[in-house]
Amino acid sequence: MYESYFGLDDKPFKLTPDPRFYYASPHHKKAMSYLHYGFERGDGFVVVTGPSGSGKSLIARNLLTTLDNTIAVAQLSTASLASYDLISLVALCYELPVEGMHKPEILKRLESFFHHLHQQDKRALVIIDEAQHLTPERLEELRILSNFQVDNVPLVQVLLFGQNELETMIRLPEMEQFRQRIIASCQLKPLNIKEVKEYIECRLTAAGWQGMPVLEPDIYPIIEQQTSGLPRKINLLMERVLLFSFLSEIQCINKGVIKEVLLDMRSELSSPQEIDIEPENQSVDYDELDFNDSSATMRQTQSHPHHDLQRRDQQISAADKITDQEIDRISGSINSNLANGERSYKSDTSEMQAGRVTNRSIEQELDSLSAKQNDIHADVEKVLRTLDLVSDVLDKVIVRKLATMQHFDKMIIKKRRQAAMVNKHEQSEESIFDDVNVNKP
Repeated sequence: MYESYFGLDDKPFKLTPDPRFYYASPHHKKAMSYLHYGFERGDGFVVVTGPSGSGKSLIARNLLTTLDNTIAVAQLSTASLASYDLISLVALCYELPVEGMHKPEILKRLESFFHHLHQQDKRALVIIDEAQHLTPERLEELRILSNFQVDNVPLVQVLLFGQNELETMIRLPEMEQFRQRIIASCQLKPLNIKEVKEYIECRLTAAGWQGMPVLEPDIYPIIEQQTSGLPRKINLLMERVLLFSFLSEIQCINKGVIKEVLLDMRSELSSPQEIDIEPENQSVDYDELDFNDSSATMRQTQSHPHHDLQRRDQQISAADKITDQEIDRISGSINSNLANGERSYKSDTSEMQAGRVTNRSIEQELDSLSAKQNDIHADVEKVLRTLDLVSDVLDKVIVRKLATMQHFDKMIIKKRRQAAMVNKHEQSEESIFDDVNVNKP
């Protein structure tokens, strides 16, 4: 929308990780150095942690661009899975048929596959994002994968990316064996004011920025404060700033523009932390303005644009309410399926231990659990589709809201000019009458 107005080739602040917009802060450079170091060694674990939105996924994507075809990569975007599913998912990433197989059989097939890669002078690399969802038991299973070797040469290496909770879990006493396999670890930190400036200019330049819009130096401290220096939050804010500047025909972004956008985002779903600021120039109070066409003067009353904006805010609230209800309903269904599956699993385990369950009944129950898992995945997909639809609706409402505010701002300016012209005309007439009266004998 705003790209052509500012002469950009692409949206510079997209949320999707894109290596073209990679910014190497000192912490990101350190993380990349550790990843390359661990990768050259070819063994053990490399762990990268940091707060949500600090750029871990972008580092992983940037690393992938540096790999050649001698590396067989299995990239898992989520790790909140049960034990059986985690090992299976690694196998499926390598396109290994493991349906209906038990975990020991899957591990055996993975080991055979890694041996085959080694014979072709290739290496296996497993990358797991959002690894803070893994339990200590799941991390221990990943350690088992790292035990696969040929002539003391490791066959697989694992890179873990996760939030700071992952570091806390790794420090548990029972994780001693796992810690001994970590050859490098790094924690990403939020950007400081100088790095925020470099980050924004880096992404704009990658999108073809030629100096417009102009960015005033006073914007960076408030951006760093309101986003906590996290790249994802910076992207959210700057995307809205560019949209606002385009709709308002602004070509120079200063602190006042940033504050206006922050105030507008305060009540929206995508808003950053709660803010306590006032714009440098008092914005127009739509609640106290109306227009009298006969006299071209303004008086205080209830404003029509305010009512329009209220209706749009109600639409947003209604959409938010519908989304919450849908999420609650689907979450309830997911929790119910999980609870039923857990009870069924515990019951089956008890019966197996007592020797009262046949192989046929075990297979039937596994099929049942698999069907329940598919139902859970379907519910999760439904939640994601619902959120995407609501996000699209909110984006359209936001654009219309900004356009409406811009329209009425222009109307107010126009009416004020008309009022000034009328007042000037009346004063001119009074001056003429005064001159006539003075000249009378």
